[in-house]
Amino acid sequence: MNDDRYIFDNALEKLGDLWIVLHKLTGQSAGLPYEFTHMRDVAKALIDLCPLQPGDVAELVDPPEITLENSWGYLSAKHLFTVGRRVEIQHITWRVDERCYAAGFLFEHETFIHPHTHEECAVSRRGIYTLGAHRFRKAS
Repeated sequence: MNDDRYIFDNALEKLGDLWIVLHKLTGQSAGLPYEFTHMRDVAKALIDLCPLQPGDVAELVDPPEITLENSWGYLSAKHLFTVGRRVEIQHITWRVDERCYAAGFLFEHETFIHPHTHEECAVSRRGIYTLGAHRFRKAS
């Protein structure tokens, strides 16, 4: 599993640390308020409900349309976004604006299309991509 996760995975813990530091600076009690700990527990439970979890191997069942207008950052990997492509889930987050789970993932056998030669090339370091988790199913 990749340790390079999105901030959401640890955001509430970091906010809790900040709360404690602020209270120490002002000389007030350093305890976390009930509302904060409750919010943290609810956020963790929400992520735990996702059918995909970090470390799972999944298959892409609903690839997105990759175009210059809507996802230019994925153009060099467009050939990887095909039905049945296997990925390893790295992290799960909740997309508030879309009200859905998002999965950060690595492709198995990742390559990219060189922008000038249009040749398929090996990558020196695999990249983490993110799509809605509804586009995947656990691999059997």
